[in-house]
Amino acid sequence: MADIIESLWPTNLYTPPAETPPVVVLREQAALLGQQTKNMVEGEISTIDLGDGSLVHALEVHAMALNGYTYTLFYVEHGVGLYPATIHRSLAAAKAHAAPLATCGTEQEFKAKLREMFASEDTRNVISAMLAQS
Repeated sequence: MADIIESLWPTNLYTPPAETPPVVVLREQAALLGQQTKNMVEGEISTIDLGDGSLVHALEVHAMALNGYTYTLFYVEHGVGLYPATIHRSLAAAKAHAAPLATCGTEQEFKAKLREMFASEDTRNVISAMLAQS
């Protein structure tokens, strides 16, 4: 007869965070980009563990009609505590914890900054060019 293994983990191990994690906000926005462009340009999030307790999420946009052409809009770095989240232009800057484009202390600040970045001329030009060629 097999021994029953006793769990030593508490039953209340997980408490949902008070704020939406940055990666969840990014995934939602990536999905909405696909919906808004009739999936001609789609968003995707990839995550990198920096090995120092920090995660970096890349927001990439893809145009399948352009052989899957991918453009990375920006990178979001945060620790296990979710916020603050820092937004970087490059992965090298995120890895070096260099001066970010923005630092967002809360979910509301993060969403406001994303709204601003999505509406920027640079982002709109990238999306427009991808759509025009698709």
